Amino acid sequence: DEVEGYGGRGLAGGEANSSAPSSSYQKYDSSEAAAAEPLWKLSDLPLTLMACGYLLQILLTVFHKTMITNGKHGDIRDRYVPNNVDYVIHRYGEWILLMIGEGILSLLIVETVEVREYYTIGALGVLTVIFIQILKFESEPAHAEGHAIWRSLLSDMCYSYLIQVLSMGLIVFGVTYKVFLKGIVKDDAKYESGDKTSAGRMLGDASPEISDQTSAYVFSVSLAVVLLSLELMCLTHSGLKQAFGHLVKREEGAGTSPHWPVVIIALFKVGLFSFQLTLGLWTTDQGVLTICGFCVVLAMSVTRVLSFFFIHKKDMIQSIVTNLLPRVSSVSST
Repeated sequence: DEVEGYGGRGLAGGEANSSAPSSSYQKYDSSEAAAAEPLWKLSDLPLTLMACGYLLQILLTVFHKTMITNGKHGDIRDRYVPNNVDYVIHRYGEWILLMIGEGILSLLIVETVEVREYYTIGALGVLTVIFIQILKFESEPAHAEGHAIWRSLLSDMCYSYLIQVLSMGLIVFGVTYKVFLKGIVKDDAKYESGDKTSAGRMLGDASPEISDQTSAYVFSVSLAVVLLSLELMCLTHSGLKQAFGHLVKREEGAGTSPHWPVVIIALFKVGLFSFQLTLGLWTTDQGVLTICGFCVVLAMSVTRVLSFFFIHKKDMIQSIVTNLLPRVSSVSST
């Protein structure tokens, strides 16, 4: 009788032929095994209940805050404790730094191998996380008065829940780098030992297998979620009305016309989101995915710079002049 192992076959009773050539090993097709798995199993029930409870808590919190702020229940301070805005902004920033640090940690804790693809993923992964950190903190207003938490209760809730979505996206995004590097280390070890036929990728000896297609999907979707969360957080600071107002240019005596540079930047961002969201459908190569992800994040950083020149530069100069004129007049009068 013969018994099957992970990589091939051996004779029962310990008469396995260890001198058999490597071509006798059977290739494990993780995609077929993944296709045979059901989408939802009974073992997923605890996590499903936790997710439902989380969504229910969000709905109840929004309903409760909306009810106590409608002016029909007396003093709001009897039912709701206002936020210390400066302190909350500070704690949110520290929390996001912690999530970003998890992504860096995922890149550093994997065993190093002398493979070009390993160094490509490691170097560009660190640079990608750095640019994400720049995108996050560059979008924060300089003063608490311009922050979403200060603007209104609605913008405060939107910003708070976007922080949670961003945190989940950063954690998943960081883990995908670990999956990529673990797969490269495992393939390199198999190549060095002569087993060049097994194509399974595992996080560890006892971890479930993750196919290349699944890891590509998770990478592309998680990075798209991170970038979309960062853009929506910018909207919570300014408001939708002001954001859409930047798309048109108002000139005295000439009415309104499209502000084409801003419109082109907005359309370019939509294209970047669509490309990143569907990137896992086009390729499963870890190196290509990492390079494309870095280029998308870098392009988003460039759009922030262009937005400053076409939108915020004029407002900043006008604000400086407005604040400087009273001081100049007071000095000249003395």
